[in-house]
Amino acid sequence: MSDFVSFVLYVSGRTGRGAVAEENLRRLCSVKLKTHYQIQIVDVSANPEVAVKAQILALPMLEIRHAEKTRRMFGDLSLLDKYMDALVSVRETRTIKGDVRRMIRHLRNGGRKPGSDAN
Repeated sequence: MSDFVSFVLYVSGRTGRGAVAEENLRRLCSVKLKTHYQIQIVDVSANPEVAVKAQILALPMLEIRHAEKTRRMFGDLSLLDKYMDALVSVRETRTIKGDVRRMIRHLRNGGRKPGSDAN
C-alpha cells in the first residue's frame, strides 16, 4: 500500500509531554490525513533497549515512516499541524530540505514568486 504512513512515538511513561505528544498526534492524524496510517506508542522506560537501538536523542520523539523515507520530530508535537503536509507528503516526494530551500528563496525574493516583476 503506497499511501500507508506509520508513526512511532517514543515516550518515557504516559504522563507529561509524552501524553501531550500522543494526544496531538492522534488528533492531527484523524483531522489531516486522508490516507491509511498506523500509530505505535513505545514507552522506552519499560523497554530501554529500544531507545538504544532507535538511537533516540530526546523524548518524546516521533518517527514518521512513509515509503522509503523516515523523518523524526522531537517534543510535544504542538507545532505538528503546521508541518504535517511537509512531513507526510503522501503524493509528493519532496523532502523537508527542499521545502526549506524553496522558503529561503521565497524570502530572499522579498516574498515574490520567482520571475515576477519587482515593481
